[in-house]
Amino acid sequence: MRRRFLGLFAVMAMVMALAGGTASAGGAVWRFEDRYHERGEVVATSTAVAWSHNEALGTPEDGPYLVYLARASAEPESWPGLPDDALLVGYVEVDLGRFEGEDGRMYGPHRATAVFEIPDVAPGQYQILHCNVPCSTTLGDIIGGWDLKVGTAGTGRDAEDVAVDVRAGIRLQSASVQPSTPQLDPAPERLGPEALATLLFVVAVLGLLMAGLFQSVQSALGFDLGLSESADQFSRPAPANGPGEDGSRSPTSLH
Repeated sequence: MRRRFLGLFAVMAMVMALAGGTASAGGAVWRFEDRYHERGEVVATSTAVAWSHNEALGTPEDGPYLVYLARASAEPESWPGLPDDALLVGYVEVDLGRFEGEDGRMYGPHRATAVFEIPDVAPGQYQILHCNVPCSTTLGDIIGGWDLKVGTAGTGRDAEDVAVDVRAGIRLQSASVQPSTPQLDPAPERLGPEALATLLFVVAVLGLLMAGLFQSVQSALGFDLGLSESADQFSRPAPANGPGEDGSRSPTSLH
C-alpha cells in the first residue's frame, strides 16, 4: 500500500512539473485568418498580452515595437533577434485594459495589435516577428505569429518603400508624443526699484491727503460744536426765584 501511494505521488509530481514547464514556455501569439492574404493588403491582428508578471518582459515604455515579415522556416540566430531575410513592414499598437474579442468574450489584461502591409514578396508561408527599435526586447509575452499565407493575387509595393513609410510614421508618432508636465501657476512678478519708488511715493501722497482731510473734518466739527453750546446758553429759561425783568422779586421771595 505504501509503495502505491509513493508511486501515485511520483506520477503527480511529474505531471505538475510537465504542466509547469509547458505554462512557462507558453505565451501569446499573433493569429491569422485561415485564408490567403494578398500582396498590398494591410493586415491587423490582435492578441492579449501581459508583462507585469515578469520583469524581464518588454513593456510599452520600451517601445516603439516594429513588425517584420519573414519566411515561415526562417529562424533568428538569437532571441530577441531577426532572420536575415526579415522585412520591416509595420508596427505594434498597445491598448491598456481588457478587451472584447470577436467571440464576445473578454480577454486581457491588455491588447496588442500588429498592423503591417504585405509588400511585393513571393507567394508562400510567412511569419511575423516584432521587437523594439534596438531589437533588445519584445513586447510582453508575445512569442510570434505564424501561418500567414500570402497568395498570388494582388500587387504589393517594394519592400524598401514600405519600410521607409514605417520609419517615417514611427518618427512622426514619437515626435507627437510629448512628456506631460504639470501646469504650475506663474510666479508673481517682483517690482523693480523704479516701480517700488513710485508705489511708495503714491502711498505717501495718499497719506498726506488723508491727514489733511481728517484735519478739515475735525475743524468743521469743532466749530459747529461751539455754536451749539452758545445757542444753548441763550435758550435756557431764567430761574423761578430770580429777579424779574424790572428788578423786583417775586412775591414768594418776601416770605
